[in-house]
Amino acid sequence: MEATLRPWQGTLLGVLCYIGVAISVLLGLAFIFGLSFLSGIFSGAAGGAVQGAINSGQLDSAAAVSVGAVSGGIQGLFAGLGMIAGFFFLIVGLIDFFIGRAVMNGKKWSLIVIIIFSALGLLGSLSGPAYVSLVSSGAMIALSATVLKHPFYNHSANPVTVV
Repeated sequence: MEATLRPWQGTLLGVLCYIGVAISVLLGLAFIFGLSFLSGIFSGAAGGAVQGAINSGQLDSAAAVSVGAVSGGIQGLFAGLGMIAGFFFLIVGLIDFFIGRAVMNGKKWSLIVIIIFSALGLLGSLSGPAYVSLVSSGAMIALSATVLKHPFYNHSANPVTVV
């Protein structure tokens, strides 16, 4: 049996998926740790402003308690939103990893998933001036459509060994 090599377009798609994994993981960690860190900074700044207003006589202690509660709520909101956004990006990175691995191993379903996600990204980029997203989504669709008929991704047509 003759081995079918992966086309360069398939390798490029897999590498782009892995780059997407790295970006998603970095964004996820930045959101999880960054917004938690920023929430502490904001609450410290708000606490200092409240203490300064109390010392200058512009704010009484009862109002300071309510302002402190609001700043604590804001701190919790920032930390919570950072955790939610961070876990979302980590899940996207995990999905992107499995899609990239499937592209590299010759799974046809991975190309179809890339086409679907890229088409959704293309539709989303039409709503505003997101030219980079427009070009990248179009390129992913073109690459996926190009290799969709390749024997490496059609296991029934030819036996495949990954090289």
